[in-house]
Formats: sequence, C-alpha cells, structure tokens
Amino acid sequence: IIRLTANDSYSTENFEGTEFINLQEVAEIRLVETWMWGAVVILHSINIIRYLFILPVIGPTVQSVVLTMTDARVMFFTLTFMIVVLGFALGFHVSFGNIFGDYRTVGRSVITI
Repeated sequence: IIRLTANDSYSTENFEGTEFINLQEVAEIRLVETWMWGAVVILHSINIIRYLFILPVIGPTVQSVVLTMTDARVMFFTLTFMIVVLGFALGFHVSFGNIFGDYRTVGRSVITI
C-alpha cells in the first residue's frame, strides 16, 4: 500500500488487514447462480404459453404456432437448417478466424452468418 506522508514523499507499508482475499470461489458460485436464474427464466417463459392458450383473443394463434413448431416436418427442417448453418460457421471460422474478428470463435461465426 502506498501512503502519502506529510512531506509529500511516498512510503510503502503493509497495514494490518490488507492481505489478499481470493474471490474466485465467490465468482464461481455467482456464475452458477446466473445459470440457474437463466434456466428459471426460460422455464417460466415456456410456462407462460399454457396461460396464453386460455386467452380467447390470443389462444387460437398461440395454439397454431405451437402446433406448427412441434410438427415433425418443421423440426426436421429446423435441424437440417441448423446443421448447414453450423457447417458454414465452422468453415468461415477456419478460413477467416485469424483475419476477421467476427469469425474468431465458432459462436461469433454463427451469429455473424
């Protein structure tokens, strides 16, 4: 610790109670807590769909969207599309990852594409 003395000179002294406190464990617990809150928000968002079914104005629209999303053909198309996008993202990451910042990681490549 650096302390300014009366004659404007600096003195370094170790004051009692200034030892290093490792907060790595606290940061790891906070990260797990953040992940858990994210899961809770996702589950509650899915749970809201049940309540939207009940509303007379929005209910039929929500039902048609949910039925479309859970259809086997739509799920197959979505899976195929995601595989193609991931393939392009990996290709762009390998080809341009060292040149362009948007392709430095696979995740950023997927978002860029």
